[in-house]
Amino acid sequence: MLLTRNWKWPAAGYDDLAGRRCFRAPLDRIRDEERRLDDWQARLTRAMETRLSQASQKTGSHGRTTRFLSPLNVLARGYSLTRRDGDRLVIRSAGEVCVGELLRTAVQEGQIISRVESTSIERSLPGTSQEIAPVSLRGLASPYTDRLS
Repeated sequence: MLLTRNWKWPAAGYDDLAGRRCFRAPLDRIRDEERRLDDWQARLTRAMETRLSQASQKTGSHGRTTRFLSPLNVLARGYSLTRRDGDRLVIRSAGEVCVGELLRTAVQEGQIISRVESTSIERSLPGTSQEIAPVSLRGLASPYTDRLS
């Protein structure tokens, strides 16, 4: 039925189509999209530069922290690192060594090899800077005395 009917487009319809922007100036839409792409490119470039700048600052900060905490720089500030000669474990307390044990102490420029003659533990009272008298460990049994035999 639709095919048999003589369909006529009203003349106003053609005028309406011809008056649309896409038919009047077809390149305007392309230029608008180009401007839009240029804006997006500028925004993305700024965002990328900002992100790279922030990452660079963060990396620099981490690098300074790493250099500051480097074991070699810690030794350069006057600290040392003492290890037991046999198993190379780091000594953190006088109670971890016993008389006669051989120790290696790393300093900024080299190492010192020493033998334990005596040990004492100094403790402070909780919440104060007042020290408790040193406790001598000479002659006391230690978990490490079996290593001396």
